[in-house]
Amino acid sequence: MVAHVQGLCRSVSECFRPVSDGLWSLAQKIGQCVLGVFLSIQCFFEELFSYQHTPFLESIMPSQPVEQAKIIQPLEEVPPEIYASVQITPLSIAKAPKPIELDKLKQTIDSVQPPIEVEELLTQYDKIFKGVPNDEILCKGDGKRNKSLARSTLEVGYINFIKSSGNLGVYKEYMKLARPEISCFLRAIILELRKEEIPLDKKQDVLKDLIETADHCPPRRHTGSLRAYRTISNQLETVEETLLQYIQLIKEDLFRDFYSLSGEPVATLNWIRAQIGIQVGLDVSPVHLGDMYIDMHDASFREDNKIVRHREPKEFLGVFNKIYTPESLLKMMKWFLNSRIRQDPIFTRTVSQFISDAIENLKNGNILTQAEVDQLPEPYQHDYAVEDKGYHLTWEGVRFLLVHCGFLTPTAPQGHLAKVKAE
Repeated sequence: MVAHVQGLCRSVSECFRPVSDGLWSLAQKIGQCVLGVFLSIQCFFEELFSYQHTPFLESIMPSQPVEQAKIIQPLEEVPPEIYASVQITPLSIAKAPKPIELDKLKQTIDSVQPPIEVEELLTQYDKIFKGVPNDEILCKGDGKRNKSLARSTLEVGYINFIKSSGNLGVYKEYMKLARPEISCFLRAIILELRKEEIPLDKKQDVLKDLIETADHCPPRRHTGSLRAYRTISNQLETVEETLLQYIQLIKEDLFRDFYSLSGEPVATLNWIRAQIGIQVGLDVSPVHLGDMYIDMHDASFREDNKIVRHREPKEFLGVFNKIYTPESLLKMMKWFLNSRIRQDPIFTRTVSQFISDAIENLKNGNILTQAEVDQLPEPYQHDYAVEDKGYHLTWEGVRFLLVHCGFLTPTAPQGHLAKVKAE
């Protein structure tokens, strides 16, 4: 619905453009007002009936039989000699990112003076996108949004949503938990957006991600705000914790690809978390397992879609063991790390220093000889001949990080690779 309304608003405003700048500006304001009304109506009805028309219904219907589903990623292929030299470390599978300590986070946010108000998110938006032309498309998800329409979506979908107190029927108890948590995440995001050391493009990406989830069902807004907070705040995380965060996303993407889940199938992924999340290291914090659609999925939808092929936890574990391989982990991890490196100079320095320190410690601890250090493959390269590549981790560098941090284990008991795992 939002995409159609946005198109109507643009069409109306464009009609006034040839007349005069003043009328066109007025038409834009009218269009934004109309959009706000429609978004508010949608927000209200989504809270009551979103299980009837969200992408969730489509997401749990694989477009092809499970046995034929493939991981489809436009990513660089891993050389066989790289993934054949390692295996998944069994003890690392159940590891998950440290859960957000909501009580501590809330105490930190509440201690800031003057108090952080969620409305400041719009002030930060205006500041961060100040130099962006109004007609530039910021979001290309369910409906294209230029700068002003994206701002309206953010305002209605998040700020008005958490400040409203409408009757939510059977979802009333869930929303009592969700609204305060979303508010906490948004205020924490605002605190991070205030920091000058965070790159502008990273701030823009986080706000775009929020906008993409702002007009979806409450669980998607809930998880969207959590993910945005994790993204904007992870400069202070260790390299190991960063790897865990990316492994979490990789596991989710692998399930999403295997079952050919479309869009952002939050409820289906949360249902899988409830089945095997602890065993395979998926995030099972209340923000996910409190999803009001999990019980509906189990009771109402499983008999009518192809994911019913896998009813038992052992069957989902079988799928996980099939899709979570050294090849898939290396392939997706290299993409995540080098994407982050391209946009985050702080992270680039952190990773480079981490690898250098790790090698130096291995040498000083007499674990690696100087000759073995000299024989180590180059973990990173500076390739300015390739556009947008520059500094980047090599396959050997990504493998080094995953072995050193214990997520992969060398298949050969001897050699320098077997010695680089941190004790």
